[in-house]
Amino acid sequence: PYTWLKWSVSRWGSIYYVLLLWLGIFFGIRLLLKYGFILIKKLRHHRISLYEINILLDRRVHSIIFITVSIFAAIFGFINIGIIHNTEYDINVAKECDVDSLDIIFIADTHFGAGGWGSVYDTLEKEINDANPDVVILGGDIFDETTCDEDIERFREVIDSIDPPLGVYYIYGNHDNCDKDSSNNKSGNNDENNSGTDAATQKLSDMDTGKVMRSMGINVLEDEMAVLDGNIQLVGRLDPVDGQADLNNLMNKVDMNPNK
Repeated sequence: PYTWLKWSVSRWGSIYYVLLLWLGIFFGIRLLLKYGFILIKKLRHHRISLYEINILLDRRVHSIIFITVSIFAAIFGFINIGIIHNTEYDINVAKECDVDSLDIIFIADTHFGAGGWGSVYDTLEKEINDANPDVVILGGDIFDETTCDEDIERFREVIDSIDPPLGVYYIYGNHDNCDKDSSNNKSGNNDENNSGTDAATQKLSDMDTGKVMRSMGINVLEDEMAVLDGNIQLVGRLDPVDGQADLNNLMNKVDMNPNK
């Protein structure tokens, strides 16, 4: 019942955070320039004129300029979070492979909740289906601390609407909750997949992100490797804060055959 309140607090809190961040940067630069200017004057044995002192100490003008710029930056960010930006890359791999090409969609750091508008889900669904990818990779922080049940359910609908032939894969980000006890116990994945909406709409604070993703039929890689279409090897790592496995040990599992 308090979803709207949580959304409002998190959204306006984000704007407030951006304002404080920009103001801190501007006033920090102001202090550096002020004392740097005074130091240079002293080193050159020049006196600081009254006009220069007035400019250096005119906090009102500086504050008005800094606050105005910060407000515009916050407004721009407020609007920009509802816009999906697509960047296309063509990557050529100098290896022989049975697969001539592979279309991959990589999505990361959407921060659904305070980090997006409701219309983003429809746009994301359309963009993915129009691209018709072979595989979708979710690079972490799809959700964060501001994500509510409705956001999780809307994202589940997006996942249900797409059907990449090689599947959907997920790795953790620094905002994701990784419960290693539940992550290591994957024998219950089938039950999770059958639980549908009930599991998908539980709060992230009540269960780890990987469990939520698995309930949507998404493959979660936790310092693991997956082989796609018998040729493409995909390695997914845990976030460093969750205690990554040794990279050398992980890479020992990778088949270094030049055809893979």
